[in-house]
Amino acid sequence: MARNTGAAAARGEILFFVDSDVALRPDAVEKAVDELLAHPEYGAVCGIYEDEPLIRDSIVEECRVLQAYCWRMDSLGTVSFLFSSLTAIPRKVFQEVGPFNPRLRQTEEVDYGERMSARYQIRVTPMCWAAMTTTTSCCPCCASSTGGPG
Repeated sequence: MARNTGAAAARGEILFFVDSDVALRPDAVEKAVDELLAHPEYGAVCGIYEDEPLIRDSIVEECRVLQAYCWRMDSLGTVSFLFSSLTAIPRKVFQEVGPFNPRLRQTEEVDYGERMSARYQIRVTPMCWAAMTTTTSCCPCCASSTGGPG
């Protein structure tokens, strides 16, 4: 699993996980690190997606991004799951909680969040922002001419 490989190769005291279809605001890492340093009880700080995609190429994409934005905004505060696509975790917490379960493909964030929230707070914060950049579609019939299958 890529997150575990990245964590093993990282050298810093704070691990920042970001998916390949996410474009960070210039201050996103700094704000997440500041939150963790100010709150040692936090095991992770999860950021928020913008309400519009970075590349507006289809109504499907816009709906998907808006849903992700609303879900995260509705989750502000302490949660028991992890938005690992935009998350900062202190290395010592990651080592204590252990790696992501490589046998899980769709629920690894829930599993990891449950293990972490038993020991630490997981915070979703509006201090750390990013835009989703994916241009792939959920099905070939909905793909645009600039991205996705078809």
